[in-house]
Amino acid sequence: MRQSKSGFAILAIVIVVGCLARAAAIWTDPQRLSRDIDGYLALAHCLRTYRVLGVEHGTAADSAVRPTAYRPPLYPLLLSTVAGYGPRGIGLLHLAIGLATIVTVYGAARGWGLGNLSLTAAGLVALDPLLIWHSAVPMTEPLAAGLLALWLCLVPARATATGKVAAYGVPAGLVLGLAMLCRTTFWAVAILLPLLAFFCRSCRADSDATDGVRCGEGPDSQSDRGQSVVVIGLPALRWSLVCAAVALAVQVPWAVRNWLAFGRPVFTTTHGGYTLLLANNDVFYDAVVRRVGFGVWDGRSLIRWQQQVRAEAVRAGASGELQYDRFCYRRAFAAIVARPAEFALSVAVRVGRFWQLWPYGEAGYGLAVRLGCALFYSAQLLLLAVGLVVSRSWRSWPWLVALSVLLAFTGVHALYWSNMRMRAAVVPAVALLATAGLRAWLAGRQRRAGQVAAR
Repeated sequence: MRQSKSGFAILAIVIVVGCLARAAAIWTDPQRLSRDIDGYLALAHCLRTYRVLGVEHGTAADSAVRPTAYRPPLYPLLLSTVAGYGPRGIGLLHLAIGLATIVTVYGAARGWGLGNLSLTAAGLVALDPLLIWHSAVPMTEPLAAGLLALWLCLVPARATATGKVAAYGVPAGLVLGLAMLCRTTFWAVAILLPLLAFFCRSCRADSDATDGVRCGEGPDSQSDRGQSVVVIGLPALRWSLVCAAVALAVQVPWAVRNWLAFGRPVFTTTHGGYTLLLANNDVFYDAVVRRVGFGVWDGRSLIRWQQQVRAEAVRAGASGELQYDRFCYRRAFAAIVARPAEFALSVAVRVGRFWQLWPYGEAGYGLAVRLGCALFYSAQLLLLAVGLVVSRSWRSWPWLVALSVLLAFTGVHALYWSNMRMRAAVVPAVALLATAGLRAWLAGRQRRAGQVAAR
């Protein structure tokens, strides 16, 4: 179905509003783009100056660069191309990524059969508080969300003939591979999606399931009169496998680089041990998990804990990056085994923080920001629940793809460190499923109105 001229006009308005919101977040406090919270600016500087993804050490007069795999490489590589322009260059880069994210989510929604409601999906991304806020900080959230939106746009709504699976799966796999090089959590997506496609394929297979002809009619489509169509066929499974295989192949150059640098083929990063330990240690269990209301970990306590862990690692001989990663994993597993009850409760805490409606005030967010987030996300997540439960969109293709993203990220952050910021990367998937929920609700109202009129 072609978009009308008025629809394109509304899309243009949505894009302009989204860009203006991001520009306002950037230029009201441009110095936020200079605050290197996660170390990506330092990595970009080393790439630009020394052509090495590493960290500087030594004195200013006699500095050297030590290779690192502590962070994934894609975002600092992209930053290095605009680092010479300062915060303004980074802001323009994030603006361009934000614009592309809005457009590709709209394209994905159109391809997935949402029709005119595709503008709603684009609007949810354009006005998302998490994406707007993080467009003004040098972090991976805008790029991760943009790559996810592009990947979802490449998911075929109808995987028709098995011979065309590679043609659909290869470009999608390349994009998913880049997303994995931006945010390692996407590894879980690459692994989980084929498993879900395999188990859902036999859910309610019809006689054409092996041909997969009906692969992609979304929930509440006109052809099924509001009922979810179970369409996970063999082509959808093969597409998932091809996509995952290509995505994993994209990681090989990064693993080879790490093999040459560290003597070990690190496919992800050396940051995983620390993030697991950060979420599973005695101080966190006592200060947050066992505290009434599950408050925020006090910054001074966190700094003392970090210094203590680093000192213990040095005493244990874990001064190198790989050794420190293994040391953190051992400490985290020891805490989990020693305190299983607190670990189980901490899983619920981390899942809750991943999906919480507003940020904590102690983190520097004002009342207006928290209230706006609460209103926006209450409506959005309610529609998401309708899309998953009422319309049963998770049972059909391509909606299973969006669900796999949410399950993968939630599962990873149930174990590793989690907060509301981690959810920014999955905003495009949330927007699509929430829009499906809106369509289910509107279809239900229309059916009820028709039933009343027929009486």
